[in-house]
Amino acid sequence: MKIRKIAMNLAFTWIVMSATANASAYCSAAESLTQTDFVGQWNMIIGDFSSGVVVNDDFSGSFYNLVNGNRVNGLSFASDDVTFHEDLIIIDVYMTQPRGLIRRFTLSGWKSSNTTRIYGYMYLYDGFGRQFNGKKVMLDKVE
Repeated sequence: MKIRKIAMNLAFTWIVMSATANASAYCSAAESLTQTDFVGQWNMIIGDFSSGVVVNDDFSGSFYNLVNGNRVNGLSFASDDVTFHEDLIIIDVYMTQPRGLIRRFTLSGWKSSNTTRIYGYMYLYDGFGRQFNGKKVMLDKVE
């Protein structure tokens, strides 16, 4: 029993140390995104795999769904609906009539030599300023 406990402790220690070493090596190669890094097409990699977002040079853009392999634009946002706070981008999406907040994306990201990724939360609003749900999102840049 004592030997089994020692073996389990050693195995756990090895796993934690390996994961830490791998994470450190992985993270040190990445850098935070700048504002212009958010420009481009992004595909969802967590949650709804058939959707994404396009951010234009002026920071306006639209969210899209893939239907039978074709991109169909959905909700859009204006550059006035986008704000930056340090390394965060906050995108507010409104319904038009009457104008009311229906989505808020709060995102950050990183880039390495082969991957550019944004992650964060999408908060859902009822159009009258009342938040009712949210979910995490993660998107990879389409090169």
